[in-house]
Amino acid sequence: MARAENALELVEYIAVTTTPYTLTGSGLVGVNRAGPVTINLPTPQAELRVVVKDESGLAETNNITVQTPGSETIDGAATDVIDTNYGAAGYYCNGTNWFKV
Repeated sequence: MARAENALELVEYIAVTTTPYTLTGSGLVGVNRAGPVTINLPTPQAELRVVVKDESGLAETNNITVQTPGSETIDGAATDVIDTNYGAAGYYCNGTNWFKV
């Protein structure tokens, strides 16, 4: 089995303090906001990777909702919710839909 050299390498770190926040490409998204947050994933393109992390430790009370930009899905659903304090979730795109890691 071939090993991907930079399988987890992300393009940039994005600090999110406003909502909703729309991503335009791959990245590591740090959410540090005292309130619910919505993250809009980018338009599907093959090999996009996104990791969303609750940096505030408040996701249990102030959920982070990750959603697709259109009719695409995340593991068959329109949204995914991070609701664990300091929780995180990774997502990748196959060019058509998003999948949670």
